[in-house]
Order: sequence, then structure tokens, then C-alpha cells
Amino acid sequence: MKYIESEDLLGLLEKIKIHLHDMNHLFFVNTSFREVLVKKKVQTIWTVIHEERKENEFPNEEPYISLQKIAGQLGRMSNIMRRNEYNQEIIIREFMTLRGFVEQYEKNLAALFYYEKTGFVASKVLTLQESASLIGKSEVTMRRYVHSGKVLGIRLTRKYWIAIEELIPLLKK
Repeated sequence: MKYIESEDLLGLLEKIKIHLHDMNHLFFVNTSFREVLVKKKVQTIWTVIHEERKENEFPNEEPYISLQKIAGQLGRMSNIMRRNEYNQEIIIREFMTLRGFVEQYEKNLAALFYYEKTGFVASKVLTLQESASLIGKSEVTMRRYVHSGKVLGIRLTRKYWIAIEELIPLLKK
């Protein structure tokens, strides 16, 4: 077995987020098939992750640990739907937990890409909005810093992530 490449991890993140987006919309569909559709989406996301796990070795480190948590949460959601009657409130709560795990996976993946680009381990990775708030600038200014190369931003699935180490020179001014 081989380790999964970071680019493949990004592709996996993109697939997961597309399915999460679709699942989110299902909660607002007023149909008797909602339960079946949500169950199918949970199974689809779990299968996407499981296929990668069958083909590649997942070491006990980030971002692989986050990916395992996502798979575990999907299994939990599947079990809840299997043993209970469909309870929208419980499923939405579990879905929000799942989204938190996916966000953590994305953050860990951004840290991995930062390391691959710079050779430095990021102590913390922030969203563009969090970075702007931390240094007292607007999001637009922060975006300009990223586009000009003043700050290295890692873009994953339409969102910028910035290592806190990139902000230190801006805080000294």
C-alpha cells in the first residue's frame, strides 16, 4: 500500500464538500423521499472515503485523522438513521458535527500544503476572515495581500487559508 498524495487528498475534499452541499439542500426539500435521499448521500460520501482507504494507507497523523473522523461521523449518522425513525432535528445536529469535521480536515490539508510550499510547519492556520480580523484589516485588504504575494494564502475549495506565521511581519508594522 502507498500513502495518498496531497493532491488526491484535495480531490477527496472537493468530492466530500460537493456531496455535503447537496445534502444540505435536501434538508429543505419538502418531499416524502427526503429520508431516502439523505441516507443515500451519507452512504455516497462514506463510499468515496472508503474507496480511498482501500487503495491507500492512512498514517496516524493529520489530515488522515480528520478523514477518519469524517468516516466515523458518517457511520454514526447511518446507524442513527437505521435504528430510529427519521428525526430531522437529530440528523441536522449530526450533519453540523460532520461539517465541523470536514472544516477541520480542510484546515489540516491547508497546513499540509503550506508545509509543502514553504518547508515550515504552520502552528495555526486561519481563514482569510480570521486573518484579517487578527491584524485589524479588512477582508479586501487581506485578499490583496494574498494576491500580491505579500502573504502566502493556500486556496482550497474557494476558500483561502493563511498560516499565522505569515501574519507576524504584518503585526510588527
